[in-house]
Amino acid sequence: MDWMWTRGGTLFGYREGDDLWTVDGRHVGRFCGVEIYGFGGNYLGELKGSGLLVRNKAKISKHRNGFKPHLYRAGRIKSSLAQSGFGQRSDRVGLAMYGNYEDFPRPDELL
Repeated sequence: MDWMWTRGGTLFGYREGDDLWTVDGRHVGRFCGVEIYGFGGNYLGELKGSGLLVRNKAKISKHRNGFKPHLYRAGRIKSSLAQSGFGQRSDRVGLAMYGNYEDFPRPDELL
């Protein structure tokens, strides 16, 4: 399990295999290399650096095959956060955006 943050510093959730999960337990994305696509096949963004999620504005219109999201797993996330020592505060300091990149959507922005 690899924890992921938006470039703006918000804890997004984690990657397990090729699946992207929100911190509240929703399966919202699937990795294809470093790119991430939503269950409808829409480009969500990509992984840059160690656990940093960004969106390349030039790729917003990209699509791949969609997928059926896995079941909600909130209890497992809370337990993993506690075991990882994240506690109450789990955001990071945001980093500057460069070039054609913008921040990855926050977990509450994805349905």
